Amino acid sequence: MAGNESHSSREASSWPPLAHLYALATLDPMIEVAQALGHDFARRPWRYKTVPGQITPVLESFRTRIGADPDWPSSAQRKEMFVVLCDSEFSGATIALRTAAVAFANSAHSASPTRGAFEDAAETARAYFLTLDGEALNIASSRLGGLFANAVALLRVPDLTRAFGLAPAPSANWPVAKTVDGDAAQLLEAISEALGISRSQPFITAHRFMVLQRVAFQGGQTVANLLAGDAANSFNDALDAAYRWEMSLQELLFGVDIARAWADPTYRDSLSETEKSALPPHPSGDVTMEGIPLGHRMASRSDLGFSTMTLLAICCSTGDLPCTLGDTSSCTKSAICEPPPPPPKTLGICPG
Repeated sequence: MAGNESHSSREASSWPPLAHLYALATLDPMIEVAQALGHDFARRPWRYKTVPGQITPVLESFRTRIGADPDWPSSAQRKEMFVVLCDSEFSGATIALRTAAVAFANSAHSASPTRGAFEDAAETARAYFLTLDGEALNIASSRLGGLFANAVALLRVPDLTRAFGLAPAPSANWPVAKTVDGDAAQLLEAISEALGISRSQPFITAHRFMVLQRVAFQGGQTVANLLAGDAANSFNDALDAAYRWEMSLQELLFGVDIARAWADPTYRDSLSETEKSALPPHPSGDVTMEGIPLGHRMASRSDLGFSTMTLLAICCSTGDLPCTLGDTSSCTKSAICEPPPPPPKTLGICPG
């Protein structure tokens, strides 16, 4: 599966705002690393004695301006900017696109009906992407792009990275590029480990970051190819990028203990937002009593427990329910007992 190289490898600098926003959302953990560097700059100034004077204001800004300046949005503010990527319609369109790309790649010949299925999915996704275009998207892409550029600038300073025993990140196109860089990924891991980034600032291993790079690039490339409007090349380019995007998302979960992520909130919180949102839904669905009104008398009865019993239907009760095998006449199935639909598989950047 190889598209026309001159189109399929177009640089991220030429991407439309939606593609750019997706890549920035996926690589958002880099902002947390830069913010940690800013705080470390104030706590351990000896580490940064040789850092050039033009860089120290950037370090200080990551410490003091995050959340206080529109061009330096906080984590919560960035998530608000990413919300368009968490929309069920965006998620549905891109899942269908990636699924169709994998089906086509696995088919025996180019005339397979799966080609038409991918073309349909691509046309639907493109039409939806076009509805998102507007000034709000432009502002979000611009502000986040500036913040991201400042984070990358720190990692390209030799006197700063030397404090962590490694060479600086490359200067050309990194990190939103077709080719990943292992040394730069090791740098992010070293900084994360040295500064104790965990939980609220997910720890970044070199491998995890390189996979995140691929997810960011192939996801952004897919969106960019569909919005390019180049009929002669868009099909093969979008097909190649969408297939690689799906494979990268699957690889992101290879190192994740999915069953433990479902059961252990601490372990789940240790994952990046990309990994959390890529997790498959729990097979039993989400269970909650929120919003279910309990009668005053029923709620005050301490002698009654809460019971459910699955026979031919699901019987729900706020007290012991006299369901017996073979006799479900006493079981009342309420609308509130309907199982919720499974949450959509998201794209690696939505809250878990």
